[in-house]
Amino acid sequence: MRTRLRGRRSSAIVSAIFAASAVAVSGCGGNDVAPANAPTVTLAEMCTQAYMQRIMPAGATVKDIPNALTYLPAQMRTTKGGTVVVAENALGDGAPPYCVVTGSFVTNKESGKTANFGAVFPAPGKWNGKYLQFGCGGNCGSVFEAGPPTVAHISSGYAMWHTDDGHVDRSIAEKGFSVEADPTFAVKAPGVPDTDALDDYLYRAVHSLSAVGKQATAALYGAAKVDHSYFLGCSDGGREAMVEATHYPDDFDGIVAGAPYDPPAAHTNWMTRELVQFRSPAAALSDAQMQLVAKAAASCDASDGVNDGLDQNPNACVFNVRTAVPLCAAGSASDSCLTQAQMESVSAILSAVRDTSGNTVAAGWAAATLTSNESFFYEFPSAPLTLTGRDPFGPEPYLSMFTEWAFSNYILRDFVYAGASDYNGTRSLGMSFGLGDPADASSFQATMPTTTVQRITSAFQKGLWDDPAALSSFSSRGAKLIMYHGLTDALMNANTTIRYYRALAAARGGYGNLQKDVRLFLAPGMNHCVGGDGPNAFLNQYNAKGWFAGPQVPFDTDHDALAALQNWVEKGTPPKSIIASKYADDDASKSVQRTMPLCPFPSKAQYNGSGAINDASNWSCPESDTSMLNIGAAGVRAGM
Repeated sequence: MRTRLRGRRSSAIVSAIFAASAVAVSGCGGNDVAPANAPTVTLAEMCTQAYMQRIMPAGATVKDIPNALTYLPAQMRTTKGGTVVVAENALGDGAPPYCVVTGSFVTNKESGKTANFGAVFPAPGKWNGKYLQFGCGGNCGSVFEAGPPTVAHISSGYAMWHTDDGHVDRSIAEKGFSVEADPTFAVKAPGVPDTDALDDYLYRAVHSLSAVGKQATAALYGAAKVDHSYFLGCSDGGREAMVEATHYPDDFDGIVAGAPYDPPAAHTNWMTRELVQFRSPAAALSDAQMQLVAKAAASCDASDGVNDGLDQNPNACVFNVRTAVPLCAAGSASDSCLTQAQMESVSAILSAVRDTSGNTVAAGWAAATLTSNESFFYEFPSAPLTLTGRDPFGPEPYLSMFTEWAFSNYILRDFVYAGASDYNGTRSLGMSFGLGDPADASSFQATMPTTTVQRITSAFQKGLWDDPAALSSFSSRGAKLIMYHGLTDALMNANTTIRYYRALAAARGGYGNLQKDVRLFLAPGMNHCVGGDGPNAFLNQYNAKGWFAGPQVPFDTDHDALAALQNWVEKGTPPKSIIASKYADDDASKSVQRTMPLCPFPSKAQYNGSGAINDASNWSCPESDTSMLNIGAAGVRAGM
């Protein structure tokens, strides 16, 4: 997901929901010797349309494409026939030279359906034998969504591949920039789904590319096959990562899945936050009121035992908006209090959503997300034109903004209701609000009809991953999975990921067994995929300046999740912790303000009691710790 930040948060564009990008990689490290039969051509000779076309498998065509990410530097966008050499240090980052290749590949032989791809290849003799595939964020529709290759990845010698998931983002042609929120590719006409396009997006393009990319990469460098393959993704890229692990366990040896998008839970969460505020003008939350609530929610910091500005376990908090924030006098409204309807809105946001049978459809948000500078997602982008009409913020807002309404409502319209002309997100879902316990004013919550839940689940079925049993084949072949999620992610609910991992542990007979091949790392103070007030840099992934970028970190097993994963896959050493860093302005060229170890769930970082709180060396991850399983009143309300 991508979104334009509003108001005091800046006008920069942020990758949101699925902001996610998946990366497929092979092997560890970057100093492997090239295969003995590697080609002796130069990079310039290799990086031509004719040469690259010769090594492509059937169905793959090297050519220019219309949807390379619009925030890419010109050096990567000026392909000629589908290839271009990016010179050494061309982007001022010290990277060695590399070849960029674009084109298309067939995803459905029967229909001839294709998806576009982008690939980056190191010079002959510099390939490390590994395959690295990135996924895509939001509704995708562009290639190289993660940006130019990071110095860490290209210097280590990875061959890297990306796909647009089988369609072109309309905002590129109509608005001149990539938003990746356009859902209209999912329908041919009102009421008629485009199943070919949906299949590509939900599962097929990423899976098909893994075969095409590995075969082409091996052929290019004269190898029988790639040594190892890995996948890295966050948000929708995290969903793609989990779909690969659960549906196609043989595609990758190791996967990093960040903030994975779970469509039924995510859309329930987002539409709850929107529809509870659509009840009346008095129910909507202003920016100033959100800051008021955030200030009160910051008290949860102390619940983890250390007053350091970070809440290690938000679900252990006892936050209750009705006792923490003043109630406005009847008939009045102010930035220093909440109306009764606004109290109800906050309560519904923090409470689990249940279906009409009483089952939890989506966990509530943790109070910590209210403190995030992403909390503007809780607010309306502007005053709605209507509270009951089909387009409260005007037609097709997804082409120019990436807010929850612009993104979620229209995905539901096109993915779930096949673009039906009578779909109205303010009414069609049947969501209702009320007290879960008539005697408890704090129990205001949302209820989703069971039939609506079933309809959403059915529409996304081929792209779901939340069945714990579905991961068994991936694990049984020795593949490894690292999951991560920011605890102040206000776009993708970390509680959804936590609930899945807990269910996975129950299915595996406990966390000890599960951690042999799957580990979850939660980052306090981290937002959606990147950024946040806490240490948030522990992975080289996003590098699209002005779009979605994260600070680059040392590519070693202590500081980079992908390097840690490769060490686990290839040497059998699981990561006991990953050190996260907080750079000034989230810019790796500036000073490090804080470091902290991220611990495998259910443990959390423990301060040793002396030394600088901002120094990771004064924290530890006790292996026997299970304190992340401690749940307070806020966690109970959230369905945890």
